[in-house]
Amino acid sequence: MTRNEIFQRIVEILSDSFELDPASIKLESTLYEELDLDSIDAIDVFVQLREVTGRRPDPAEAPQDPDSGRVGHLRGSRGGQGARDRRSRRRKRRLAPHAMSLPAPIELLPHRPPMLLIDEVRAWQGRKITCVSTIRAGDRFVRDGRVSSVLCIELFAQSAAALVALVHRERPGHDDSMGALLGTPQIELHVPWLEVGDELTIECEEVWTIDPAAQLGWRALASR
Repeated sequence: MTRNEIFQRIVEILSDSFELDPASIKLESTLYEELDLDSIDAIDVFVQLREVTGRRPDPAEAPQDPDSGRVGHLRGSRGGQGARDRRSRRRKRRLAPHAMSLPAPIELLPHRPPMLLIDEVRAWQGRKITCVSTIRAGDRFVRDGRVSSVLCIELFAQSAAALVALVHRERPGHDDSMGALLGTPQIELHVPWLEVGDELTIECEEVWTIDPAAQLGWRALASR
């Protein structure tokens, strides 16, 4: 494919997946400020581009930096509060059609209280899941009304496990064998602490899989 054909395919993916006007998508467009996308959206595009390249994505090519989210020549940059608000509204619209009855986390995970930290599986579609967790005063790791934001790594791990469990349930003769989080090659925590009352939305999506291993992209957003 020519460079222009690849770009046109990227335009199709962005317009179809995120309801963008094709005319607004340029080579120099920024994912955050101009196209109103985020790092999870960038992973969406990366996965869909497998159809264009005809090969399994190399994990080294996956968008690792949540603030850059580079896809081809589409550059990403950190947006201001207005951009974050727009992304939040769009994320809620995207999740609304999938807010159906889903299994409780206790049905999907081997964890049990007080180590079961995910309160709800809010949405699931294919290789993407959204879970919710609220920080409460009686939680195991809370001290003086707050907990280290490093807790987000465990929230991601439990969300990823719930995703795998849901995917495997669709397979004939599925088993309930457990996996393990092997590492987090890159993580950026924007706040040092989470406070009692914070509700965290954890978005997790598979980037690639080569059984029995997989790489996932994720982020956790807190609201008060």
